[in-house]
Amino acid sequence: MASLKHLCLVLFFTSMLVCHDARPLPSTLPSRNEQHAFLESAKTVLKEIMRRKQLLGTQYKPNRLSPGGPDPHHH
Repeated sequence: MASLKHLCLVLFFTSMLVCHDARPLPSTLPSRNEQHAFLESAKTVLKEIMRRKQLLGTQYKPNRLSPGGPDPHHH
C-alpha cells in the first residue's frame, strides 16, 4: 500500500515537471547598431586586404603553356 502511494506521488511530481512551461530564451539577435558596426568593420578589413594585395602585386605568374585540349587517349 505504501509503495502505491509512493508511486502515485512520483507520477504526480513527474507530470508536474513535464507539464511545466519553460521560460523563453532571451533573444540573441544583434541589435541594429551592432549589425551596422559589424558591417563597417568587415568593409574596413576588406579594404585593407585589397590595399595589401595591390602593394604586393601579383606573386603568382603561371609560365606554362596550355596543352591545347584534353588528351583523347587519356581515358
